[in-house]
Amino acid sequence: MTQLTLDMPEEAFATLHQTPKEFVREMRIAAAVKWYELGRFGKRWWMNGMMLRPLD
Repeated sequence: MTQLTLDMPEEAFATLHQTPKEFVREMRIAAAVKWYELGRFGKRWWMNGMMLRPLD
């Protein structure tokens, strides 16, 4: 699996009231929802791929 690195100031997590781990989880879900909305991924991928994988 490919990994991405995102540089963010530490203050961002305090502003969002989230830990880095919580932020990553929410960001993955938000991206998947948006891509599904845009039709980039179908329902099968949604059910069998993204949402059934552990989100660490």
